[in-house]
Amino acid sequence: MKVKIETTKETIVAHGGNLLVGELLEKTKLTKKLNDLTDNA
Repeated sequence: MKVKIETTKETIVAHGGNLLVGELLEKTKLTKKLNDLTDNA
């Protein structure tokens, strides 16, 4: 899965943004990767 982040004039509202961020964190395992970085620092 590739994620493309770009600047737009669109706004993510809280309920939609929380769902989107939660799904991205779960699918990419970003939380674990970031925790691993801080554990190794």
